[in-house]
Amino acid sequence: MKKEDIRAALTIKNHSFTIQGNEYVVRRPSVADLIAAAEESKGKNNFAAWLVYNHLIDEQGQQVFATIEEVIECDVRMIEKMADEIEPLYGEGRD
Repeated sequence: MKKEDIRAALTIKNHSFTIQGNEYVVRRPSVADLIAAAEESKGKNNFAAWLVYNHLIDEQGQQVFATIEEVIECDVRMIEKMADEIEPLYGEGRD
């Protein structure tokens, strides 16, 4: 991991990624998110939706979705792709 990547992870800088030509921005997880994720992942089938709900932000840094139910109503393939980009952020700096 490069020095600037480590710094971005530790200072919780936003992370962006592209899916199907569209750029998305997510808030990197904090320690509080790590604790919440551990609770959310216990026996629930909507962890991917929770990741998107909790981390996807707009240009002003606000959550895109008001409720997790809004996320659950979206295209499941797109939510899974977004979650696949978000989940590794929880392990940044471990290697």
